[in-house]
Amino acid sequence: MRCFDIFNDKERYQEKMKNKFEKIFEQLADFHTLAGYDGWMIGACVYEQREAENQDCNPEIVKKNASFAVMRNQLELEGMHYQLELHVVKPEVQGADISRQVVIEENAGIKEKTEENTDTGVGKSISFTHPDILRFVDTVGDTNSIHRSVHAVVPGLLMVEWMLDMWMKKQIETKTDIDMQAGMPDSETFICRFRFEKPVYVDERLHVEARNTRGKQVYECKREDKEIVWNMRIL
Repeated sequence: MRCFDIFNDKERYQEKMKNKFEKIFEQLADFHTLAGYDGWMIGACVYEQREAENQDCNPEIVKKNASFAVMRNQLELEGMHYQLELHVVKPEVQGADISRQVVIEENAGIKEKTEENTDTGVGKSISFTHPDILRFVDTVGDTNSIHRSVHAVVPGLLMVEWMLDMWMKKQIETKTDIDMQAGMPDSETFICRFRFEKPVYVDERLHVEARNTRGKQVYECKREDKEIVWNMRIL
């Protein structure tokens, strides 16, 4: 096979995987049927894919009280089970009551441990425009008013979608052509956890950096002043 053909095959495969992932993720992000959370923000979320287990797949509220709730949605497709779990909090809790957020994550079994880190030197700059935000919220049916104002808050799940899409492309690019044709990454169990520290606003310039923590991949998203707004850990 000529190099040109291999390149085109990889491009077509990446585009196919991107379209498939976006369709799956946007179905999982369909939480608009769970009413009563206008103005709330995502404190953390966990995305998981594994072999199908023939489970019921409907948006549900796993737990809730006056200041936070845990929501979950699941989807089974072509022998794979996809799950998205959200930990949502009121704005006054977001970033202000860290102890409450730690309790949420401990209950979900995703408490982060303090470990030695190694900077990989990988980075990418991003920002999200009003059209980016509106496309996403209209697609998933998100009516939360904080995403539709002039100084709109970027949906947490839009950033999750962007990051996972970038990560999956990166994995495809590092595989051999044989692995690529085998249909990766759908054949692997994959779990990642996002933790949101601060709101991100429309057109705000961000930078994503990667590091290794005892063999685990960790990505941090920072503002230009180096303040961390969210991080993603591959579990």
